[in-house]
Amino acid sequence: MKTLLRPAISLFVLLSLVTGVLYPFLVTGVARIAFPAAAGGSLILKDGQPIGSALIGQNFSDPKYFWGRPSATAPQPYNAAASSGSNQGPLNPALADAVKGRVEALHAADPGNQRPIPIDLVTASASGLDPHISPAAADYQAERVARARHLETKAVRQLVAANTEGRDLGVFGEARVHVLRLNLALDALARQFLQERQQRRSAASTLSPQLVEYERQQEWLEGLAKYAEMSVGLAAAGPGYQPLPEALSAIPGFRGYASYPIFYQAQLREVGRIDNRSGNTRFYYGGMAQAVLLDDLSPDWKPLAMQDGACLEDLLRAALQE
Repeated sequence: MKTLLRPAISLFVLLSLVTGVLYPFLVTGVARIAFPAAAGGSLILKDGQPIGSALIGQNFSDPKYFWGRPSATAPQPYNAAASSGSNQGPLNPALADAVKGRVEALHAADPGNQRPIPIDLVTASASGLDPHISPAAADYQAERVARARHLETKAVRQLVAANTEGRDLGVFGEARVHVLRLNLALDALARQFLQERQQRRSAASTLSPQLVEYERQQEWLEGLAKYAEMSVGLAAAGPGYQPLPEALSAIPGFRGYASYPIFYQAQLREVGRIDNRSGNTRFYYGGMAQAVLLDDLSPDWKPLAMQDGACLEDLLRAALQE
């Protein structure tokens, strides 16, 4: 018996060490060196902290964000510990009800959008973890996101294009948009605004501290006035809005207010032309842009803006650090 057990136990211990210890350590070490990001879980970082994985989707439901594919995992969407599809066939009434509910949710978030809904926005993937949507699905949502963030639709579509991944090796798969990365790029717009402003001030050696302070004060004064005008336009878009009488609408100065979409898009176009403006009109739209960003980042900013010495730029910077 000893002659049988001893080699069997020795072989068991040896193979356990080789396959259970040495081999995993070797493969992990090579992966860490050759593919450090993938070996670490393909993590996506924000301010140095992991907020997700590039391989696993996340659930977004706020209209200001792009929404990903539905997920059928339990007990919550995109549960990586329970990857699965719904396994519902085309004749299953539960599948039809689920798709109907998703269609209704999309229409509720964007009532004016009558375009056909891309299939990947109403059907779950087989894994329930898909982090991508098709470019068509992103384009379908672009107007809603732009409206929620007070951006031009053109600018949002440009951001979608910048975050669209092509086919692997130019051949395999289809073009796709990574939802989490796209939403992070949207959130980074305010930070980019402040960074570019600081770069402009650093590059302009003739911009004295007095001129910088003047810019800050004028953006508070003129920018908030323009923001109030913008808010009137937003209120006019509500269900209780009554168009101006024809006689008043005929006055040139009031024509833009007779139709809210015209007014709204005109204001957004002006924000996009800040760099090409000179004089005080630059402050109108620069300040308004900061106020709109604060609405999104820090809804309780308005009382703080009324305090002595308040500056929109400082409030925006504080909101980004929260």
